[in-house]
Amino acid sequence: MGEEKAKIKGTLLVRLQSPLEKTMVVQLSPHREFLERCWKLMLICEKIKRTMGGAGQVIVESHGHIYVSIRSETAVQRLVSMARVKDWESFKCLWVSEDFYIGDCRVMAGVRRNTTHIEEDGLWFEGSEGDQMVSVRLARAWVRTELDRRSGYSY
Repeated sequence: MGEEKAKIKGTLLVRLQSPLEKTMVVQLSPHREFLERCWKLMLICEKIKRTMGGAGQVIVESHGHIYVSIRSETAVQRLVSMARVKDWESFKCLWVSEDFYIGDCRVMAGVRRNTTHIEEDGLWFEGSEGDQMVSVRLARAWVRTELDRRSGYSY
C-alpha cells in the first residue's frame, strides 16, 4: 500500500484569491520531495517564531507555476463539483490527472515572476503579469496530509 501512495501523480489546481474579478487557478505538479522540503521549511519557520519572537518566511523564486484564467462557467462548475464544494469561493485546491482538460481557458504566458511563499502555518503561490496574482493559502495540515498520503507514514 505504501508503494501505491508513493506513486501518486497529477496536477494540483489551486484557486487564486487575487485578482478577485478573474476566475483563475495556479497549476502545479508538486512532487513528494517538494512537499517534504516545504514541510521542513515550515518547521524551521516555526522554530524561528518560537525562539526569536518574529515570523519567519521562505520565498522560493521561479518554481515553474502555470497560471490559468478560466473563461467557461461550465469548467468552473465542473471543478467546483469535483472538489465537492458549493461554489467557487469555497474551492481551495484539487488534484487532477496530468491529462485533465479544464475547458475554455487562457494560460497566462506573460508571467514574469513567480514565487512560492512558505511560513510556519502554510504556503501560497504568487505570480506577476502586470497585476499580482495570489493563490489561496494551503495550510500546514494540508501539506502533512498530502505527505502522509504519498509516503504512508506520519510526521
